Amino acid sequence: MAIEIIYRNDHCEWIDVEAPTEEDLNFLHDRYEINMLLLEDTIDPNHLPKFEQDHLVKFFLMRENTELERANLNTISDISTKLGIFLVKDVIITVHRMKNRSIFEFKKEIKGSENTEINSEKIALNLALKVMKSFD
Repeated sequence: MAIEIIYRNDHCEWIDVEAPTEEDLNFLHDRYEINMLLLEDTIDPNHLPKFEQDHLVKFFLMRENTELERANLNTISDISTKLGIFLVKDVIITVHRMKNRSIFEFKKEIKGSENTEINSEKIALNLALKVMKSFD
């Protein structure tokens, strides 16, 4: 399984899933009651950004600039990669197909932080801001 707990405090838990397998998606579906269609959106390479709420699950699908020079620019996945964020109560789950710079950068920032007010919403907001800045 490619599931890693990146951060945990009294207010939240951040779980990251890189290059999810079918087993990983099934685990997330069973453990956190996430709709399987939303989980499948995270692995569809050409899916566009969106937001959905399904019962207690809030789902954000964003696209981050890959900054890779490619000869062919035919689809959205040629210039960007997806980052799925699920908010389930006090848990944030990030799902992505490949290494993600926004997660890498914020992971470094949060590991050294002694901020006791970090929660899942603040993590999601910081990741969203980094994703948007990736297109600057």
